[in-house]
Amino acid sequence: YRSKAVHIIAHDPIVVYVVNQNGNSGDGMWIPPVHQLGRQYIVHGSQSFSAPSQLLITSVYDNTVVSVSMPKNKGTVSHDSIGFSYTLNLDRGDVYNGFAKNQNTDFSGAIIHSTRPIAVSVGTQCIKKNNVDYPCEYASTMLMPYSSWGDRYDIQSFRNSLIGEKVSVYSFDDETKIFINGKLDTI
Repeated sequence: YRSKAVHIIAHDPIVVYVVNQNGNSGDGMWIPPVHQLGRQYIVHGSQSFSAPSQLLITSVYDNTVVSVSMPKNKGTVSHDSIGFSYTLNLDRGDVYNGFAKNQNTDFSGAIIHSTRPIAVSVGTQCIKKNNVDYPCEYASTMLMPYSSWGDRYDIQSFRNSLIGEKVSVYSFDDETKIFINGKLDTI
C-alpha cells in the first residue's frame, strides 16, 4: 500500500500504542519510535488454525530495499515454497501487507533485511489458542529489530491464565546456548 502509514510527530517525547479491533476481540501493541527501528528482523508468530497470518512492513524512509527470506529447514513454511525469497522497494509511508499461504502456516523464521530502518509487525485475525474450542482471538505484535535483542530476559506469568503462556525463543545463530532457570536448553 503506497503512502498508507500514519506519521506522528510531537514537540515533546510521547509513547504510542495501537489497538486493533476485530469484532469482539482485539489486541494492542506498543509502537517504537523511529530511532529504535532496525534493518534486520527474524519473524515470529503463531499459526492461527482459522485465518492466514499477516506480515506488515512499513518504510519510514524513501528508497528502502527490503528482502524477505523464508526459512529453508526450520520455522513454519508459508508462501509458495521452502526457502522462497522476495525483494520489496518501498518509500516513506509505504506498507507491505503479506498473507501466509493458508491458515495452517505463518511467517515464523523468516529473515528480513533492509537497506534502511523499517517497522515490522505480525498478526492474525483469528487465533485459536492451543487449537482448543475457545472463541477466535485477534493477535498482533510489533517485532523487535535484531539490534535491540539481548541475552538476559525475565518473564512474568499472568495469574489466572486459562491455558498458560507460550514462550518462543529465536536466534540468528544456529549454535546458540540458552539457559532456562539455570538449565541448559537448545533452540
